[in-house]
Amino acid sequence: MKMASRKALNEVIASFCLLSSFVLLGTSKRQINQQRDLVSFACNNTLYIEECLSSLRSEPLSETFDLRGLASIALNLSIAHGEETKNYIDDLKSKSGRESRCLNDCTEEYADAVQNLEDSVHALRIRDGREGVSPD
Repeated sequence: MKMASRKALNEVIASFCLLSSFVLLGTSKRQINQQRDLVSFACNNTLYIEECLSSLRSEPLSETFDLRGLASIALNLSIAHGEETKNYIDDLKSKSGRESRCLNDCTEEYADAVQNLEDSVHALRIRDGREGVSPD
C-alpha cells in the first residue's frame, strides 16, 4: 500500500511541478499566442497529458485562465485529491489491525504533501500580489 500510494503521490506532485515550472519560469507571449488552447499547451508539457487535460478541463472557466490561473486550478485539484486520499487511508486504518502502522506512514506522507501544496498556493498568491485573498 505504501509503495502504491507513494507512486500516486509522486504522479500528482510531478504533474503539478511541471505545470508550475511553466508558471514560474514564464513563456514567451508569441508561443502562447500561437496556441489556440492554453490548457492543451500547458498539459502537453507534463508527464501525464490526458490526466492533466481532464483535470484542468473539469473546471469550466479554465479555458479563460492564464498559466497562473491554470496552476491555481492544478494546485487546488491536487490538494482536494490529496485530502480525499488521506481520508480514505484514515478510514482504512480504522478497519485494519497490523497494517495500521504502514497506513500511518501513508497518512503522514499525504499530510505532508497536502501541506506542501497549500504552501505553493500561498506562494503563488504572494507572487501575484493576492496574499490576503481567500482560496479559490
